[in-house]
Amino acid sequence: MANRYWFRQKTQGYGVVPATWEGWAVFALYSALILFLIWGLPFIAPVRGSLLHVGIVFAVVIPATALLIWICSRRAEGEWRWRP
Repeated sequence: MANRYWFRQKTQGYGVVPATWEGWAVFALYSALILFLIWGLPFIAPVRGSLLHVGIVFAVVIPATALLIWICSRRAEGEWRWRP
């Protein structure tokens, strides 16, 4: 894996935006996972509208979001700070 940045700092606000195809792929995979959990999971498991569905969503979304933030911070140029 090359030592280059996948994300660049936003010009305003806080956070990063994808700068390469790898960055876009990370965001696409994260988005696909979230969409599957919300709309796809109820079709393959009998959890629609149940507390179990909510529990599964939170049990996956929280670690996935932490992983996304970790990847973004490791592969972003510069430090994360507020930009007015």
